[in-house]
Amino acid sequence: MIPNYRMLAESAATLRTPSWAWLDVPCPACGNTTGELVLQAPGWQNFADRIFAVVRCSTCCVWYTSPLPEPLALSPDQSVKETSEAERMGKVLARHLGVARPRGQWLLHIGAAHPSFASLASRAGWRVMLWRAHPCEVPENWWAAGGFAIFGSLTDLAEHFRQQVTCLTCADWLERQPSWAPILASWRSLLAPGGRLLLLLPNLGGIGSRHYGGLWRGLDLPHRRGHFTAASLTRVLQAAGWRIRRLCSYGCLSWLEESAHRWRDWSQAAHTVGYRRWRLWWRTCRFHNWLLASLGPMVGQGDWLVAEAVP
Repeated sequence: MIPNYRMLAESAATLRTPSWAWLDVPCPACGNTTGELVLQAPGWQNFADRIFAVVRCSTCCVWYTSPLPEPLALSPDQSVKETSEAERMGKVLARHLGVARPRGQWLLHIGAAHPSFASLASRAGWRVMLWRAHPCEVPENWWAAGGFAIFGSLTDLAEHFRQQVTCLTCADWLERQPSWAPILASWRSLLAPGGRLLLLLPNLGGIGSRHYGGLWRGLDLPHRRGHFTAASLTRVLQAAGWRIRRLCSYGCLSWLEESAHRWRDWSQAAHTVGYRRWRLWWRTCRFHNWLLASLGPMVGQGDWLVAEAVP
């Protein structure tokens, strides 16, 4: 395994920018405020020059990001951050949908979305409804692809569509929220008898995380509050009253490529030379990443974890 960016010996406080106020946040799964430091890694996007900590909850053993900058800790944002992988995420979820019987049943989608998902689900007989906090967040051409959209808070959604949804799909969203129990409870109230949940999120137990450690793209610090393995996801869903029907994983070559690019930048800064440099270059080349993305799901270690659950 390639070493983590740093398992720093210094206190995390020495790395914090003085202009930021940092706050410890509770575990999104159980609300506990005590945990053990397991990883320190660089952030992504606007926080690429900062180091963040991931701790393991002492109560439920879920890994979560803490502390957080004050704006992220005090003002959680339920808006959806679209990603370049949204199209493939939709195709992965569409494989698990099946045909709507009878046709015309409601499918509610939350999280990263692409018009191709609405098109695929509509062909299978589903009426696809996308939830967004604001109208401006709806992907371009979503309506042209046969999708519907609904706006507002999740509380209002659960109140007005109680037991009207046959299938609820969620991609790359739940793990970004500060508290999961209320969300999972509202989803249960949305589902009609016989309804089901399809949940897609990063797999901390996947081969990408094992290979790249703290540089793995799936961590997406500090935007992802929680980090799941198959075991921890099962515990969280069961604690919220869900029963797991199926768990599987899928590879994501683009995440491995981004992780490799960051690692190469770091290794050059660390002045890695000689045989070790060539050996680690091989372990981050595109062909090696393609092998990881292809073979990882065969042993349940893909970068994406897909869970099918029922209340």
